[in-house]
Amino acid sequence: MSGARRWLASEAPRWPRGAIVAALVAVVVSVVVLGLTGCLGGGAERAADRPVVVALAEEPENLNPVFGDIFGSFYGDKWPMFNGLLRRDENLELEPDLAAAPPEISEDGKTVTVRLRKGVRFHDGRELTADDVVFTYRSILDPKVATTLRDLLADVLARVEAVDRHTVRFSLKRLDPAFPDKLEFGIVPKHLLEGKDLNKASFNLKPIGTGPFVFKQFRRGDRLVLGANPGYFRGKPKVPRLVFAFVENENQRATLAENGGIDLDASAVSPRIAARLRGDPDLRVVRVPSDARVMVLPNDNAVLRDARVRRALGLAIDRRAIVDGVFQGAATPAYGPLMPGHWAHDPDLRASSDPGRARRELAAAGWRDRDRDDVLEKDGRELRFPLIYSAGSSVEKGTALAVRSDLAGVGVETELKGLGFDAMTDELGKGSAIINEQATVFDPELDFADLYASRFARDDEPFSNPAAVRDREIDRSIAGGASTLDRAKRIPPYHRLQRELLDNGGWHYLVRVTREYPVSRELQGVIPLRREGHLHGFSRAMLANVEDWSLGSGR
Repeated sequence: MSGARRWLASEAPRWPRGAIVAALVAVVVSVVVLGLTGCLGGGAERAADRPVVVALAEEPENLNPVFGDIFGSFYGDKWPMFNGLLRRDENLELEPDLAAAPPEISEDGKTVTVRLRKGVRFHDGRELTADDVVFTYRSILDPKVATTLRDLLADVLARVEAVDRHTVRFSLKRLDPAFPDKLEFGIVPKHLLEGKDLNKASFNLKPIGTGPFVFKQFRRGDRLVLGANPGYFRGKPKVPRLVFAFVENENQRATLAENGGIDLDASAVSPRIAARLRGDPDLRVVRVPSDARVMVLPNDNAVLRDARVRRALGLAIDRRAIVDGVFQGAATPAYGPLMPGHWAHDPDLRASSDPGRARRELAAAGWRDRDRDDVLEKDGRELRFPLIYSAGSSVEKGTALAVRSDLAGVGVETELKGLGFDAMTDELGKGSAIINEQATVFDPELDFADLYASRFARDDEPFSNPAAVRDREIDRSIAGGASTLDRAKRIPPYHRLQRELLDNGGWHYLVRVTREYPVSRELQGVIPLRREGHLHGFSRAMLANVEDWSLGSGR
């Protein structure tokens, strides 16, 4: 899957599960499970024995990390049954996981050597070796395996081999400063999967990994149950079991949180519901910065070809009003693809709201209200275009309505269309303007070329460079940021890129959402990451240190 595809949040598939009946079953079963295990009022003595229950809005089809996370993407989580060679600390910096030390990278950047921890065992007792790592990465590269992770490796990984029992060597086709990010994939056991069709393996629904929790049960439309791994190399987790309850409806998840039926909602709730839950003395609502809302104005759209027009539309938008009115303060104004705190973020980047200047820019581009109907015209054409947004969410619609109102204020008429994923994909291919989520990237090299480079404009992938940007300066900045492993030398070209995107006007970053997660006060030790990666339903932010959680009195 290309990095560009990950910018569209509504790509998240909706698995059929008999919507109304299954949702009700999820709620009822979750409460019953908790009641049977004594979590509804069991006191401190029972708390040590009961499971921690985590609500998720989405249900996986496959638990094998070779195929990605719930969404088959790079930015979500491995289930806590698995480990990668590296993992993220709470500041999203990479640190060793199955690796015994940070990767050793050759001077030319094309050889990456990883030395493994010794004595790590899979849940069936078999020791993890370099052969398992080699098997995992070769499986991802295997064209017969239906994994969307392959796109992240195919153009860079030439060879992976075991040097000895506990050493792996990756040989790259080119320097890739983002390759360490690709060492997070969960490692699977060669001895259980070699020679099998991974697409159909029973392992995919009953997996065995090295992680802090062991697979116990998976009921479609209901729950996934994991047990603590007593042999985990970092020590046995403090909670005996994890129950992931699949509850798509956020109102139902909120009710479960209020009634003590879940310990954590890992799919987050809307600002409206979060405000209600903050008044519950048995809950705390944890806030974590997340994805941005972005308006994409294709450079080849008939009415948006002039960069002055595209820039003017960005000047017309009041970001602070969207933060306060649509997101009720659970967001911050956004000006570019990297959030504050990211090593490549440009702290001086700004995109002010200035409707007066927007009107002057539009006038300079030849657009005027000649017939006094409050819509600008030029050469017999009105400044009017469809604006697509993701249907099904009040905040997505609210953002689109706010943008429409601001644009109308400077004489631009937009026709809002709330569409599902497939229809949005079609509109992207046609060059329509669109508002949606964009990922919080880790290393910019993972996404920036796919999102902004000229060579991806109007290729056969609608999510690649959806703004159809063709700009040599932007291309040079992307290449400059990917040309070295020295982070300090990568910062200047990425700063230039962020300013060049503002000048092009094809991408207008509006707000960066703060996702809000209800957590029971009884659940202790939850340390969220400083910010999320690209997420939809299964939160890396809240589950990063799940093996350290514990249950207490909460008071």
